[in-house]
Amino acid sequence: MNKLAARVMRAKMMGRTEEAASLEAELQRAKAALAQAPPPPPKPVVSMSAAGGEVEVGVPNEMVGHIIGKEGASLAALRKESGARTKITSQPQPQPQPQPQP
Repeated sequence: MNKLAARVMRAKMMGRTEEAASLEAELQRAKAALAQAPPPPPKPVVSMSAAGGEVEVGVPNEMVGHIIGKEGASLAALRKESGARTKITSQPQPQPQPQPQP
């Protein structure tokens, strides 16, 4: 989109008003399409404490069931095989903000 904006500015600076108007319309359509696109999915959060040997992994709410497994089977297997202690906490997912309409 930045390249398109640069082309608009270049056309305006060169006095090519018809080309600038056409490119400006294309730029506005690209901006509108971008505003309508859904936000990207949240990235998992992974952090490690060197002193405590702790690892924190953030999982989107809709994926937690896959990690836990049916009746906790997947989580139990993870604990058994790795010796890990697990803790599941609930943190609200950020809600997408509505885009202002021009």
